[in-house]
Amino acid sequence: MGMKQAKAMRPIPADYAIGSLESRASARTLLERNARESRIVFRIKIVHIGHNGRDPLPPTRQVKWPDGIAEFIHVSDTER
Repeated sequence: MGMKQAKAMRPIPADYAIGSLESRASARTLLERNARESRIVFRIKIVHIGHNGRDPLPPTRQVKWPDGIAEFIHVSDTER
């Protein structure tokens, strides 16, 4: 079963009567899942002014922490 099919089969609050135990449980599950799947992402673009274009730039680096990720991207001033 693909990811799209699995997501499509997840019950949502609208599948149940308003205010029912099932609807409330589905809403809680949906909120918890969204909180787990959401991450804070910082992308920091470091521009190397005057870079000659021949020498390699540092590779992109990712730093992870519990709530998200920071990504450091190096580009020459001609790539902006």
